[in-house]
Amino acid sequence: MTRDDRAEKASVDPRIERTRALLVQTAVELLSGKGPEAVTFEAVSRASRVARSTIYRHFADRTQLLAAAVAQVLPPVDTPDASGSTAVQLAAVVGDFACYLRESTMVRVLPVLLELAAQAPELRAAITVPHRRALESVLGRGIEAGDLDARLDLALAQAVLFGPLLFRVLVTGEEVDASTVSSLVGSFLKAHAA
Repeated sequence: MTRDDRAEKASVDPRIERTRALLVQTAVELLSGKGPEAVTFEAVSRASRVARSTIYRHFADRTQLLAAAVAQVLPPVDTPDASGSTAVQLAAVVGDFACYLRESTMVRVLPVLLELAAQAPELRAAITVPHRRALESVLGRGIEAGDLDARLDLALAQAVLFGPLLFRVLVTGEEVDASTVSSLVGSFLKAHAA
């Protein structure tokens, strides 16, 4: 953090931060309880007792508010420790994504969020970027270690590893468990070994 960043952070009025936190928490409650359609400026204003004009000072539009709520709901995504094997690291990242998809709130709201994300890059980023970054890091390490083919297309690899999990959750309704993750990672490693 630079000196300018620290000075800017120190100059933010704590009341502004508290109001923003209240708005995001209210949006999270609406999202979790009633789904993405319920997260509107009017509903957040009514539930939080904060004027809509104040909400507009914090969020330019509903999509920004929804993205902030989604980011709050999502479990944190950690990049696995580099000391583990490529297989262990991949299993950790893919397993974290599987756990994320099994969250009751996400199962309920993910289809609508994905639909909204098609028109809102900031919402798409809130949903996908943390998992993609962790996976890219692990894949890069696997390439550097000589475990994965150096010609590996990272974007395609993400689709190959995350796509089947989404398909099971959203389309077939099948269970996504540890054996699913293990099978998926094993098949991927076999197909893309160096």
